[in-house]
Amino acid sequence: EAAAKKEKEEKEASVKKEKEEKEAAAKKDKEEKEAGLKREKEEKTKQESGSKKETTEQKSTEKSVKKETNEQKNTDKIVKKEANEPKNTEKSVKKETNEQKNTAKIVKKEDNEPKNTEKSVKKETNEQKNTDKIVKKEANE
Repeated sequence: EAAAKKEKEEKEASVKKEKEEKEAAAKKDKEEKEAGLKREKEEKTKQESGSKKETTEQKSTEKSVKKETNEQKNTDKIVKKEANEPKNTEKSVKKETNEQKNTAKIVKKEDNEPKNTEKSVKKETNEQKNTDKIVKKEANE
């Protein structure tokens, strides 16, 4: 009876030990699986963060390029404006010269008006004299 009891206890202890080993192995597998999933998640987050960082850097680079392009355009406009200043000055001088010529023409025209009026009066007087001569000639005939 003692031997059967001892055997039973040994069997129970063996079953208990086997059960504990299985539980420990299952627990270990579960922990390893969770650790693996955690690493994968961390790596994915790290990749996404890196990708987001790259996108941000790309946008920043694009903004810098756009800013430089606009600065170059502004510089080009200034250079073009400066290059056109002598032409514009030349145009202004030419315009002033033409205005002076036009003013001189107007003054000359105004100066000539009395002479032209005098000529017109003289012409009318001569025409009147010629008409008078013709009338006198016809009267004498």
